[in-house]
Amino acid sequence: MAFPPDNNGALPLDLPTSGQGFAQIRKNNFLYVDKTEYIYHLARKPGAYFLSRPRRFGKSLLVNSLHELFQGERELFQDLWIDASDYHFEKFPTVSLTMVIDCDTEEMTKNSLYKLIKKVAGRHGFTDTEGMTPGEILENLIENLAEKNEKGVAVLIDEYDYPINNVLDNMEVAQKNLKTLHDFYVKLKNLTLTGKIHCLFITGVTKISHVSLFSAFNNLMDLTLHPEYANICGFTEREFDKYFGDYQDRLLSRFNEEKIFPSIKTKENLKAAILKWYDGYSFNGKNKILNPYSIINFFSLNNFSNFWFRSGTTTFLVKNILNNPFDYAIAETQKTTPDELLNLTLTKIKPIPLLFQTGYLTLGKRNDDGSYFLRLPNDEVAESFTVFLRDFISDELYPSIASLRAEISGALLNCDSKSLEKAFQEIFTWVPRQLLLSFEKNYHGLLFVALKTMGFDVAAEVPEQKGDLDLLIIVKWPPMAFIIELKHHKLEKEREDGDGKNKVSGKGAVGRKTSKTAAAKIAATKKKLLERGLILAKTQIEEKHYADRYLYDFPTIKKVAASIVGKGDIAVEIYDKFEPARKGADSANL
Repeated sequence: MAFPPDNNGALPLDLPTSGQGFAQIRKNNFLYVDKTEYIYHLARKPGAYFLSRPRRFGKSLLVNSLHELFQGERELFQDLWIDASDYHFEKFPTVSLTMVIDCDTEEMTKNSLYKLIKKVAGRHGFTDTEGMTPGEILENLIENLAEKNEKGVAVLIDEYDYPINNVLDNMEVAQKNLKTLHDFYVKLKNLTLTGKIHCLFITGVTKISHVSLFSAFNNLMDLTLHPEYANICGFTEREFDKYFGDYQDRLLSRFNEEKIFPSIKTKENLKAAILKWYDGYSFNGKNKILNPYSIINFFSLNNFSNFWFRSGTTTFLVKNILNNPFDYAIAETQKTTPDELLNLTLTKIKPIPLLFQTGYLTLGKRNDDGSYFLRLPNDEVAESFTVFLRDFISDELYPSIASLRAEISGALLNCDSKSLEKAFQEIFTWVPRQLLLSFEKNYHGLLFVALKTMGFDVAAEVPEQKGDLDLLIIVKWPPMAFIIELKHHKLEKEREDGDGKNKVSGKGAVGRKTSKTAAAKIAATKKKLLERGLILAKTQIEEKHYADRYLYDFPTIKKVAASIVGKGDIAVEIYDKFEPARKGADSANL
């Protein structure tokens, strides 16, 4: 069973889209991206390992391949990396548990767990389980098997955290399930220390404290952010080129023949679009990984879509975010440490580790102090992110979204500050007052999410010489750039200082005068730039969610524009005055 086979020009291998196990994939000659170098290092010597990855990221296939390896099924690994290594394919007694069980109540969880471990024990001929708890059955099963193999037992646990994650909407049940799992998993510690377990490998989506795996184990190696295992799940760009070249050729031919995606004319165009849409995950701040579930489905259905998101997103994410105000707009500028990213407690689940562990944020640049910046991985996640955040908006508001979007588009194109003020006031009323008060950045985040959800090409916290631009909206035609600055203030304090209309304080405040250097810079670059307009608006947000919005005077606009001139898509050309939108343009262009 050679792989990859010589197809002699035939169609590419079938893709494993139905959740096939490793044995099925290999026996039926489905495409398999070789990850056996990683499992070689996990299997060849005793050890205990934990790996957290987002859902639908290849964890179950990894566990399943380890199971077949410990069963000594060398034929299944023919022509893979490990087949040419010094691995001996020795057979180990193997206990494999997939913790996807009924867990809606504490009683249901206990009963399901008992049935699962009893069934697994029965397969190994261990049936004397009367009066035992699930943890005791697990302990006795492993001890019984270890007596038959002095090198120990392989224990593989997939989706260890499912009975908790699946009921996070009901924290009382989640806490009780946590206790049940603690009593179950704690039995593994001593068995590992005494050598009765050769390899313990556990996967999950989250790393939840106090499950005993992490509070009791001091010999459990966490591979989640381990630099050598960053690519253990998902596809690297190199693997993508090696295994999916034929699929790209076939798909490009179809696109060109049927005139689908006219901008994709070459294989390089196609690859760039795929990487932009599905690449970008990183678990070491260096290497990027493509989402395997999305890539397989993309080539199966021949279309760009949000496959990963549609495979299931928990509503708990939205509820957690609503209860814990979080600044999405500055996620890429906020430093975080590995300990913060890998620490979830049920008493207070923080948004950043939750969004990272569930796949909505990933590692960006690694800093010298060991901390990381975070970012959205790719276009699929960015779009999916805004989709589930639409739960900000109640179902009753959906009919008004289209009209509100048109209102904002028209206000921007016509430089109509009063209409813009009215639209933004409506957005501010969507969120309960207590979630926004005293958090200026929450207003940034709310407007960013709302505008992104409506389909605007919007960026947040865009760096420039005088500070970060709060919001930047780009329009392709007519080519325009809109800058929006927001300031939060206490209304009573502003009254004490005066009428409040010209009071600007805090980071990012822009002066009222234009320097000669700035003016010269604009003049020098004027002929080189696309014709663009710029609106700079400032919002003072009162505690009652009302906004006094007005345009800065023109010299100030020139000054801000000068600081971002020449930076690609946000380069601007300044008119002596704002001109109406180009003839024929309307709000549909936004």
